[in-house]
Formats: sequence, C-alpha cells, structure tokens
Amino acid sequence: MRVIGLILLLVVRVATARGDLTVATYNVHNYNEVDRMTESGYQMNAPKPEGEKTALRRVIKAMNADVLVMQEMGTEAHLRELQRDLKRDGIDYPYSGWVTGLDRDRHLAFLSRVKPKSFTPHNQIPTKGKKPGRVVRGLLEVRFPFGSSELTVYSAHLKSKRTTDPSDPEAQQQRRREAEAIRDLVLRAHSGVQEFYLIAGDFNDTRRSKPLRALTQRGKRIVAHRLEARDSEGMVWTHRYSREGVYSNLDYILVSEALKPLVSGGQARIIDVAETAEASDHRPVLVKLTVPVGKDTPPRKESGMTEGGFEDPGDAESADDADGGVAEVSPAGDHTAED
Repeated sequence: MRVIGLILLLVVRVATARGDLTVATYNVHNYNEVDRMTESGYQMNAPKPEGEKTALRRVIKAMNADVLVMQEMGTEAHLRELQRDLKRDGIDYPYSGWVTGLDRDRHLAFLSRVKPKSFTPHNQIPTKGKKPGRVVRGLLEVRFPFGSSELTVYSAHLKSKRTTDPSDPEAQQQRRREAEAIRDLVLRAHSGVQEFYLIAGDFNDTRRSKPLRALTQRGKRIVAHRLEARDSEGMVWTHRYSREGVYSNLDYILVSEALKPLVSGGQARIIDVAETAEASDHRPVLVKLTVPVGKDTPPRKESGMTEGGFEDPGDAESADDADGGVAEVSPAGDHTAED
C-alpha cells in the first residue's frame, strides 16, 4: 500500500507541474439506505448493493479527477466508507466535505486530492416566489488554490421532476426558483468579472430549460457558460431512465467567463467506461482546467492534521474511527466539524 501511495503522490506532483486540475461531477445514485429493488426482490431500507459500490469505485478510479463533487450521497458515514474503500483500491482523497439539507436521504459531498482553502456548506438558501421556501438539497461551496488566484467549485442537485404539487407539473417552477437562488448567491460572492468559478451537478433538466437559463444568465449578464460534453462515441446523455428507455442530458458543468478560456479543449467529457452502467443511473462529467500562469496548485496534504473543517484521515484502516475529513452542517445551518 505504501508503494501504491508513493506512485499516486508522484502522479499528483507530475500533474501539478503540468498545471492541470481536473474537476468532475457525479450523481452516485442513492449511496444510502432506501427502499429499492435488489437481487432478492424489493427491500425496505436497503443499502446500495455491493456490486454497484464496486462499479462506482472503478468509475471514480478510471476518471481520476483531482476534485470530485457528488450528488445523492447518504450520511457522513457513507462518505467515509467510500473514502476508505477508494483508498484501499489505490486512489486516495484525503479531503472531503458533506452538506445536508431538507432532503434527509440524499446529500451533496466532495472528495479532493487538493487541499481546499475553505469549505462552505449552504443549507439555508431561501427561494422567492408565490411559494417561498429553501433550496431542498442546499449548495456545496469549496475553494481551492488556482495559480496565484483561487477557484471556487459549487455543486447543486436541483429538485427532481417527481412532485405531488398539481400546480407545478414536474416541479419545473421549483427547480427554476432553486436555480435563481443559487445564481444570486454566486453573483453576490463573485462581483468581479475576472473570477474563477464553476457550478456543477445534477440539475434535473434539459439545456434549454428555464432552470438552466437561470444558472447561466441574469438579464443581460452572463453568469456562466454551459460546457458541451460528449462521451468517447460522441453521445451527450448523462442519465438513463431504464424503465422507459429514456436517455437525457441532466448533469452539467458551468464555468465563469474568466474560467472558460482555461477549459482544456473547450469542452467537458462524459465518462463512459463499462462500469458506469452498473454504478449509477447517471454518468459523470469531467473538465480539465489549465492552471493560470503563476504558482502551481500546492501539493496534496501529507500529514494527518485537521484544519478548517476538512482532514486527511491518515491510515485507511482506522478511517472508521476518524471523521474522514467530513464537514457536517447541522439542521440549524451551523458549520461544524465532528470530533
């Protein structure tokens, strides 16, 4: 394991010397305990099957992102489990974070090789309109060194099309309100035009929908650019609904005006290794960024010191006894780190 760790560290440092940073978004499809179909039939409160977990780790290892934001993660214990099992499989993400929201089953989370400058979980974002409320699954915000500047990565999981509200078929108005609230938060945080940020996640809608327009533009102001993304065969779908045989593009990476020229090849990539079919009903999307001329991103943290709400968990064998680098948000919205 020490040899594998040394090899990974060397690979990381080579990538840093090149000045590349890869960021991926992945809906990991109910990495939790929910009612689901299993090989034994329909079961209540069943965990994600081991076959799906194994396939998921293989997909994550294959795409080898520096920063991975995830949707539909379960509890912080589920995130620690994935972090530990990935390390056992030879891919170490020392830094992680977790956000809770009104949806108590499905959460936002991130894993990273790069030491974040800060992590801010948002779970009290108000929405406007005739039915004011909150962004159901909150918003993940994590900032990284990026050359001599910084890169802010946001991740969101907008409301699905399932709804019991007859006045809002397929919950499009709710998604639009959530998108507008997230957009406004991003604009408040980034008033300058030369700021590097991206918004990634499962937006549960198509590219020309009102929620996507809300995330990319406010009036005449460009908020972010949607990156085109294709798989190795030129296909653009990121989600499959097997029951109906429907394939859709629901997962996106949006980049700021300043970040767009730094996107390698001008587009993102949909990961389509064979294991994606079993791992999740979504396929991950990855973007490769060229770090601006100046200081490189720093090397990954190699000590076990806890700092700023995220931690290098150290020995994978004892990860269950540590907080695994998980930053937790209480229902009241306080940012706390578990001891």
